[in-house]
Amino acid sequence: MIRNRKTFILDTSVLLYDKNSIHSFPENDVVIPLVVLDELDSFKDKSGILGEYARYVNRFLDDLRKTGSLHEGVELKNRQTIRVEINHCKNVPAGLDASLPDNRIIAVAHELSKTIKQKVVVITKDINFRVKCDALEIESEDYYKDRVHLADDKIYSGQSQLFVNEEIIDKFHNDRKIHLSDLPGDETYHPNQFVVAKAYSGSPSLLGIVRGEYLEGLQCDLWDSIDVKPRNKEQKFALDLLTRDDVPLVSMTGIAGSGKTFLALMCGLSGLNQKKYERIIITRSMQTVGKEIGFLPGNIKEKMDPWIAPIMDNFRHAFKDVTYFEL
Repeated sequence: MIRNRKTFILDTSVLLYDKNSIHSFPENDVVIPLVVLDELDSFKDKSGILGEYARYVNRFLDDLRKTGSLHEGVELKNRQTIRVEINHCKNVPAGLDASLPDNRIIAVAHELSKTIKQKVVVITKDINFRVKCDALEIESEDYYKDRVHLADDKIYSGQSQLFVNEEIIDKFHNDRKIHLSDLPGDETYHPNQFVVAKAYSGSPSLLGIVRGEYLEGLQCDLWDSIDVKPRNKEQKFALDLLTRDDVPLVSMTGIAGSGKTFLALMCGLSGLNQKKYERIIITRSMQTVGKEIGFLPGNIKEKMDPWIAPIMDNFRHAFKDVTYFEL
Protein backbone atom coordinates (compact mmCIF):
# COMPACT_ATOMS: atom_id res chain seq x y z
CA MET A 1 0.00 0.00 0.00
CA ILE A 2 1.32 3.44 -1.01
CA ARG A 3 1.21 5.93 1.82
CA ASN A 4 0.75 9.67 1.36
CA ARG A 5 -0.41 9.26 -2.21
CA LYS A 6 -1.37 12.63 -3.70
CA THR A 7 -3.49 13.89 -6.57
CA PHE A 8 -1.75 16.35 -8.86
CA ILE A 9 -3.78 18.46 -11.28
CA LEU A 10 -1.66 19.57 -14.23
CA ASP A 11 -2.15 22.93 -15.90
CA THR A 12 -1.58 23.38 -19.64
CA SER A 13 1.51 25.51 -18.96
CA VAL A 14 3.24 22.55 -17.31
CA LEU A 15 2.59 20.14 -20.17
CA LEU A 16 3.85 22.72 -22.68
CA TYR A 17 6.88 23.49 -20.53
CA ASP A 18 8.00 19.86 -20.21
CA LYS A 19 6.38 17.11 -22.21
CA ASN A 20 7.70 14.52 -19.75
CA SER A 21 5.77 16.13 -16.91
CA ILE A 22 2.79 13.94 -17.75
CA HIS A 23 4.59 10.89 -16.35
CA SER A 24 6.84 12.58 -13.78
CA PHE A 25 4.76 11.91 -10.65
CA PRO A 26 5.50 8.28 -9.71
CA GLU A 27 3.25 6.58 -7.16
CA ASN A 28 0.75 9.44 -7.33
CA ASP A 29 -2.43 10.26 -9.22
CA VAL A 30 -2.33 12.78 -12.08
CA VAL A 31 -5.53 14.49 -13.17
CA ILE A 32 -5.81 16.35 -16.46
CA PRO A 33 -8.93 18.52 -16.68
CA LEU A 34 -10.82 18.24 -19.95
CA VAL A 35 -10.30 21.95 -20.64
CA VAL A 36 -6.53 21.33 -20.70
CA LEU A 37 -7.02 18.95 -23.64
CA ASP A 38 -8.88 21.72 -25.46
CA GLU A 39 -5.97 24.09 -24.88
CA LEU A 40 -3.45 21.50 -26.03
CA ASP A 41 -5.48 20.99 -29.17
CA SER A 42 -4.99 24.66 -30.08
CA PHE A 43 -1.20 24.21 -29.91
CA LYS A 44 -0.78 20.92 -31.79
CA ASP A 45 -0.50 22.55 -35.22
CA LYS A 46 2.06 25.14 -34.16
CA SER A 47 5.66 24.89 -35.24
CA GLY A 48 8.45 24.73 -32.72
CA ILE A 49 8.67 23.20 -29.28
CA LEU A 50 5.12 24.05 -28.18
CA GLY A 51 3.56 22.16 -31.06
CA GLU A 52 5.93 19.25 -30.50
CA TYR A 53 5.07 18.99 -26.80
CA ALA A 54 1.32 19.30 -27.44
CA ARG A 55 1.46 16.50 -30.02
CA TYR A 56 3.57 14.33 -27.69
CA VAL A 57 1.02 14.59 -24.88
CA ASN A 58 -1.86 13.87 -27.28
CA ARG A 59 -0.12 10.76 -28.62
CA PHE A 60 0.77 9.57 -25.13
CA LEU A 61 -2.83 9.85 -23.95
CA ASP A 62 -4.06 8.11 -27.10
CA ASP A 63 -1.71 5.19 -26.40
CA LEU A 64 -3.05 4.97 -22.84
CA ARG A 65 -6.55 4.39 -24.24
CA LYS A 66 -5.33 1.01 -25.46
CA THR A 67 -4.63 -0.17 -21.93
CA GLY A 68 -7.53 1.31 -20.01
CA SER A 69 -10.10 4.06 -19.59
CA LEU A 70 -8.87 7.62 -19.19
CA HIS A 71 -12.15 8.39 -17.44
CA GLU A 72 -11.48 5.83 -14.73
CA GLY A 73 -7.70 6.17 -14.75
CA VAL A 74 -4.80 4.27 -16.30
CA GLU A 75 -1.85 3.05 -14.22
CA LEU A 76 1.69 3.41 -15.57
CA LYS A 77 4.73 1.27 -14.80
CA ASN A 78 5.89 3.76 -12.17
CA ARG A 79 2.58 3.17 -10.29
CA GLN A 80 1.33 6.59 -11.33
CA THR A 81 -2.24 6.85 -12.58
CA ILE A 82 -3.49 9.31 -15.18
CA ARG A 83 -7.09 10.22 -15.74
CA VAL A 84 -9.04 12.95 -17.49
CA GLU A 85 -11.53 14.85 -15.34
CA ILE A 86 -14.58 16.59 -16.77
CA ASN A 87 -14.99 20.33 -16.17
CA HIS A 88 -17.01 21.36 -13.12
CA CYS A 89 -18.28 24.67 -14.48
CA LYS A 90 -21.03 24.82 -11.86
CA ASN A 91 -18.42 24.63 -9.11
CA VAL A 92 -16.37 27.64 -10.22
CA PRO A 93 -15.96 29.76 -7.05
CA ALA A 94 -17.94 32.98 -6.89
CA GLY A 95 -16.15 35.94 -8.41
CA LEU A 96 -14.40 33.91 -11.11
CA ASP A 97 -15.41 33.86 -14.76
CA ALA A 98 -16.54 30.30 -15.54
CA SER A 99 -15.67 30.74 -19.23
CA LEU A 100 -11.92 31.04 -18.53
CA PRO A 101 -9.92 27.78 -18.71
CA ASP A 102 -7.86 28.54 -15.59
CA ASN A 103 -11.00 29.05 -13.53
CA ARG A 104 -12.45 25.75 -14.74
CA ILE A 105 -9.25 24.00 -13.67
CA ILE A 106 -9.67 25.65 -10.27
CA ALA A 107 -13.22 24.29 -10.21
CA VAL A 108 -11.87 20.78 -10.77
CA ALA A 109 -9.40 21.20 -7.92
CA HIS A 110 -12.10 22.66 -5.69
CA GLU A 111 -14.43 19.74 -6.37
CA LEU A 112 -11.79 17.03 -5.93
CA SER A 113 -10.54 18.52 -2.66
CA LYS A 114 -14.05 18.00 -1.27
CA THR A 115 -14.77 14.56 -2.71
CA ILE A 116 -11.52 12.60 -2.29
CA LYS A 117 -9.45 11.92 0.81
CA GLN A 118 -6.08 12.43 -0.87
CA LYS A 119 -4.18 15.68 -0.83
CA VAL A 120 -4.96 17.69 -3.99
CA VAL A 121 -2.27 19.95 -5.48
CA VAL A 122 -2.47 22.09 -8.62
CA ILE A 123 0.79 22.19 -10.60
CA THR A 124 1.20 25.27 -12.80
CA LYS A 125 3.90 27.56 -14.18
CA ASP A 126 1.44 30.47 -14.10
CA ILE A 127 2.19 32.75 -11.13
CA ASN A 128 -1.23 34.43 -11.14
CA PHE A 129 -2.87 31.00 -11.25
CA ARG A 130 -1.03 30.03 -8.06
CA VAL A 131 -2.05 33.31 -6.42
CA LYS A 132 -5.73 32.64 -7.18
CA CYS A 133 -5.43 29.11 -5.82
CA ASP A 134 -3.91 30.39 -2.60
CA ALA A 135 -6.71 32.95 -2.23
CA LEU A 136 -9.21 30.10 -2.52
CA GLU A 137 -7.24 27.87 -0.09
CA ILE A 138 -6.36 25.44 -2.87
CA GLU A 139 -2.82 24.12 -2.62
CA SER A 140 -0.68 24.84 -5.67
CA GLU A 141 2.97 24.55 -6.62
CA ASP A 142 5.36 25.43 -9.39
CA TYR A 143 6.72 22.62 -11.53
CA TYR A 144 10.14 21.69 -10.11
CA LYS A 145 11.00 18.63 -12.18
CA ASP A 146 13.18 20.85 -14.41
CA ARG A 147 15.73 21.39 -11.65
CA VAL A 148 19.26 20.58 -12.69
CA HIS A 149 20.49 17.53 -10.80
CA LEU A 150 24.15 18.25 -10.17
CA ALA A 151 24.64 14.76 -8.81
CA ASP A 152 24.32 13.49 -12.37
CA ASP A 153 27.82 12.47 -13.51
CA LYS A 154 27.05 13.78 -16.99
CA ILE A 155 26.70 17.37 -15.76
CA TYR A 156 29.73 19.39 -14.76
CA SER A 157 28.80 21.22 -11.57
CA GLY A 158 31.72 23.65 -11.58
CA GLN A 159 32.53 22.85 -7.95
CA SER A 160 33.85 20.06 -5.77
CA GLN A 161 33.64 19.37 -2.05
CA LEU A 162 36.22 17.74 0.20
CA PHE A 163 37.44 17.49 3.79
CA VAL A 164 40.89 18.73 4.85
CA ASN A 165 42.93 19.33 7.99
CA GLU A 166 42.37 22.58 9.84
CA GLU A 167 46.02 23.54 9.20
CA ILE A 168 45.30 23.75 5.47
CA ILE A 169 42.29 25.98 6.05
CA ASP A 170 44.30 28.26 8.36
CA LYS A 171 47.09 28.52 5.76
CA PHE A 172 44.54 29.34 3.06
CA HIS A 173 42.96 32.15 5.08
CA ASN A 174 46.37 33.58 6.02
CA ASP A 175 47.94 33.47 2.54
CA ARG A 176 44.70 33.80 0.53
CA LYS A 177 45.87 30.81 -1.51
CA ILE A 178 47.33 27.32 -1.27
CA HIS A 179 48.97 25.03 -3.81
CA LEU A 180 46.68 22.39 -5.29
CA SER A 181 49.19 19.74 -4.25
CA ASP A 182 48.35 20.58 -0.62
CA LEU A 183 44.80 19.29 -1.11
CA PRO A 184 44.17 15.63 -0.26
CA GLY A 185 43.21 13.08 -2.86
CA ASP A 186 44.11 12.80 -6.53
CA GLU A 187 41.23 14.77 -8.03
CA THR A 188 41.88 16.58 -11.30
CA TYR A 189 40.93 20.24 -11.04
CA HIS A 190 39.83 22.44 -13.93
CA PRO A 191 40.48 26.15 -14.52
CA ASN A 192 38.06 28.38 -12.60
CA GLN A 193 36.62 25.40 -10.74
CA PHE A 194 35.35 26.19 -7.24
CA VAL A 195 36.28 24.16 -4.19
CA VAL A 196 34.34 23.90 -0.94
CA ALA A 197 36.61 22.47 1.75
CA LYS A 198 35.58 21.71 5.32
CA ALA A 199 37.61 20.62 8.30
CA TYR A 200 37.16 17.04 9.46
CA SER A 201 35.63 18.44 12.63
CA GLY A 202 32.93 20.23 10.59
CA SER A 203 34.34 23.75 10.97
CA PRO A 204 36.06 25.93 9.84
CA SER A 205 35.74 25.86 6.05
CA LEU A 206 36.92 27.64 2.93
CA LEU A 207 35.64 28.66 -0.50
CA GLY A 208 38.25 28.88 -3.25
CA ILE A 209 38.69 28.99 -7.01
CA VAL A 210 41.30 27.14 -9.05
CA ARG A 211 43.67 29.60 -10.73
CA GLY A 212 46.64 27.93 -12.38
CA GLU A 213 48.37 25.68 -9.86
CA TYR A 214 46.79 27.40 -6.87
CA LEU A 215 43.49 27.48 -5.04
CA GLU A 216 42.83 31.17 -4.44
CA GLY A 217 40.27 33.04 -2.37
CA LEU A 218 37.23 34.63 -3.98
CA GLN A 219 37.67 38.26 -5.04
CA CYS A 220 35.07 39.59 -2.61
CA ASP A 221 36.64 43.06 -2.59
CA LEU A 222 35.17 43.78 -6.03
CA TRP A 223 31.62 43.03 -4.94
CA ASP A 224 31.34 46.33 -3.06
CA SER A 225 31.15 48.18 -6.39
CA ILE A 226 28.06 46.15 -7.30
CA ASP A 227 26.12 46.74 -4.08
CA VAL A 228 24.85 43.15 -4.15
CA LYS A 229 25.22 40.79 -1.20
CA PRO A 230 25.29 37.09 -2.15
CA ARG A 231 23.03 34.89 -0.04
CA ASN A 232 24.66 31.51 -0.62
CA LYS A 233 27.87 30.00 -1.93
CA GLU A 234 26.48 29.56 -5.44
CA GLN A 235 25.78 33.27 -5.71
CA LYS A 236 29.30 33.97 -4.37
CA PHE A 237 30.72 31.75 -7.10
CA ALA A 238 28.66 33.52 -9.76
CA LEU A 239 29.76 36.97 -8.58
CA ASP A 240 33.40 35.89 -8.56
CA LEU A 241 33.33 34.76 -12.19
CA LEU A 242 31.15 37.65 -13.38
CA THR A 243 33.59 40.20 -11.95
CA ARG A 244 36.75 38.63 -13.44
CA ASP A 245 37.95 40.45 -16.55
CA ASP A 246 39.87 37.39 -17.80
CA VAL A 247 36.75 35.19 -17.86
CA PRO A 248 34.93 36.17 -21.10
CA LEU A 249 31.99 33.78 -20.80
CA VAL A 250 30.06 32.55 -17.75
CA SER A 251 27.38 29.85 -17.99
CA MET A 252 24.94 29.49 -15.09
CA THR A 253 22.13 27.03 -14.48
CA GLY A 254 19.54 26.96 -11.73
CA ILE A 255 15.85 27.12 -10.95
CA ALA A 256 13.80 30.26 -11.48
CA GLY A 257 14.42 32.82 -8.76
CA SER A 258 17.95 31.67 -7.89
CA GLY A 259 19.41 35.02 -9.01
CA LYS A 260 21.02 34.19 -12.37
CA THR A 261 19.55 37.11 -14.32
CA PHE A 262 19.76 39.57 -11.44
CA LEU A 263 23.46 38.93 -10.74
CA ALA A 264 24.37 39.05 -14.43
CA LEU A 265 22.54 42.36 -14.89
CA MET A 266 24.06 43.96 -11.80
CA CYS A 267 27.59 42.88 -12.74
CA GLY A 268 27.03 44.14 -16.27
CA LEU A 269 25.75 47.47 -14.99
CA SER A 270 28.73 47.73 -12.62
CA GLY A 271 31.12 47.13 -15.51
CA LEU A 272 29.27 49.74 -17.54
CA ASN A 273 29.70 52.31 -14.77
CA GLN A 274 33.41 51.46 -14.51
CA LYS A 275 33.81 51.98 -18.29
CA LYS A 276 34.73 48.32 -18.78
CA TYR A 277 31.87 47.90 -21.24
CA GLU A 278 30.26 50.21 -23.76
CA ARG A 279 26.79 48.68 -23.59
CA ILE A 280 24.77 45.75 -22.27
CA ILE A 281 23.17 43.40 -24.81
CA ILE A 282 20.37 41.14 -23.58
CA THR A 283 19.11 38.22 -25.66
CA ARG A 284 16.42 35.74 -24.76
CA SER A 285 14.12 33.23 -26.39
CA MET A 286 10.83 34.59 -27.72
CA GLN A 287 9.11 31.25 -27.05
CA THR A 288 5.99 31.60 -24.92
CA VAL A 289 4.71 28.96 -22.54
CA GLY A 290 0.94 28.78 -22.13
CA LYS A 291 -0.98 31.84 -23.26
CA GLU A 292 0.04 33.56 -26.49
CA ILE A 293 0.58 37.32 -26.48
CA GLY A 294 -0.76 37.55 -30.01
CA PHE A 295 -0.14 40.37 -32.46
CA LEU A 296 1.45 43.33 -30.74
CA PRO A 297 0.62 46.74 -32.24
CA GLY A 298 2.69 49.89 -31.87
CA ASN A 299 6.34 50.82 -32.31
CA ILE A 300 9.33 48.62 -31.56
CA LYS A 301 9.40 49.60 -27.87
CA GLU A 302 5.71 48.81 -27.39
CA LYS A 303 6.17 45.45 -29.12
CA MET A 304 9.16 44.51 -27.00
CA ASP A 305 7.86 45.68 -23.60
CA PRO A 306 6.12 42.34 -22.74
CA TRP A 307 9.29 40.41 -23.51
CA ILE A 308 11.71 42.58 -21.55
CA ALA A 309 9.38 43.00 -18.56
CA PRO A 310 11.28 40.39 -16.45
CA ILE A 311 14.54 42.24 -17.16
CA MET A 312 13.00 45.56 -16.16
CA ASP A 313 11.65 43.98 -12.98
CA ASN A 314 15.21 43.11 -11.95
CA PHE A 315 16.38 46.68 -12.53
CA ARG A 316 13.45 48.10 -10.58
CA HIS A 317 14.13 45.72 -7.70
CA ALA A 318 17.80 46.71 -7.60
CA PHE A 319 17.02 50.43 -7.54
CA LYS A 320 13.99 50.21 -5.23
CA ASP A 321 11.66 51.06 -8.14
CA VAL A 322 12.67 54.70 -8.16
CA THR A 323 14.24 54.86 -11.59
CA TYR A 324 12.88 53.78 -14.94
CA PHE A 325 15.42 52.65 -17.50
CA GLU A 326 14.97 52.88 -21.23
CA LEU A 327 16.74 49.99 -22.99
